[in-house]
Order: sequence, then structure tokens, then C-alpha cells
Amino acid sequence: MNKIIIICIFSSILCFSNIYANEQSNNIENVQHNQVIAAASDISEILNKAEEGNPQAQNKLGDYYRLGINVEKNPKTAFKWYKIASKKNFNKALNNMGMCFMTGFGVEKNEVEAVKWFQKGYEAGDITASKNLGNCYFYGIGIEQNHVNAINCFDQSAQKGYPPGMHNLANCLYHGYGANKDLEESEYWYESAKNCGYVKDKNDFGLFDWSE
Repeated sequence: MNKIIIICIFSSILCFSNIYANEQSNNIENVQHNQVIAAASDISEILNKAEEGNPQAQNKLGDYYRLGINVEKNPKTAFKWYKIASKKNFNKALNNMGMCFMTGFGVEKNEVEAVKWFQKGYEAGDITASKNLGNCYFYGIGIEQNHVNAINCFDQSAQKGYPPGMHNLANCLYHGYGANKDLEESEYWYESAKNCGYVKDKNDFGLFDWSE
């Protein structure tokens, strides 16, 4: 009798375990299905806005194709959408065009052309393009080296709150690149960048950055 009761209890537990496992599996499948639907809905919405001429959506679509978000990664298609958005003088797209030429992403690498786009982004007030242009001037990439112009670019980026720009401005002031050494001012900008979670060596000016 006891054996029968134990068997019944064990069978019940096993049955409930299987039911729970099936429910969990169904829940996971439902979540994944919903994510696929959400992704399709998102890309569809972005695409519609981009085709309607919205430069922010066009740049975002470029990001999606660059990073492979909700679509298959495609450098040439990413470049195409950045170029379309740049025709509206959308600041982030101007910087991203520079990044495409600087890295050879979706187009033949051309550092001189990259500088031209960073310059356009700088003039449009883009914080990332300002820092990137500063790096070009600092290292002499695609343009003649000029530390005074470099620190001016970093200053614009820093004043608008971009941590890498803050750090690079601090580097210039710390070492005396393009301006007189100012350890107090450099410390202010190092701390400002650090408070934003950006910490690098005082000789590190970082890489070129995309705008997202």
C-alpha cells in the first residue's frame, strides 16, 4: 500500500515537473517570438520614417546596418543611409560619414575625405565629430598636424559635455599641446571626464568614435 502511495506521489511530482518545464519552454518561445515581432516592427517603423525623409531615422538605419541590429550587417547599405542623412546636414550623419571614410567602412578608405566630413560635423556642432577632428589635427591624420587647432576642437567637444573630448582637452593642457600648461585646468577636465565614467592614461587620446 505504501509503495503504491509513493509511486503515485512520485508520478504526480514528475507530471507537475513536466508541465512546469513545458510552460517555461512555452514562455521562452513566446518571449523570443515577441522579440522577433518587436524587432520587425522597429525596423519597419525606422525604415518608413527614413524613406519619408527623416534624417534622424536615416542615420539610425545606418547604425542598424553597421552594427547588424535587427538586420543583417551591411557596410555599403549603412554608408548609403549615412550619406542620405548627411545631405540634410544631420550632425551625427556627418560624423559617421567621416568614420566610414576613416575606417574604410562601406567605402574606400580616404583620410583626407574623412577630415572633410569631420570638419562639417564640427561646424554643425557635433561633439563626436569635434573630438575626431581634434584627433586628426593632433596626429596629422588626413591634414597637417596642428596642436592649436586640435585643442580648439577638443575644447568645443568638452564644453558640450563629451567625456572623450574632456579627456583630450585635459591631456593638451597637462602636456602643453597647443596651449600653455595648466595643471589646475587639466585636473578639472580629467575629473569631469572621470565623473562621466571615462578614465584613460594622460598620454592616451583615444580612437575615432562613431555617433549613435
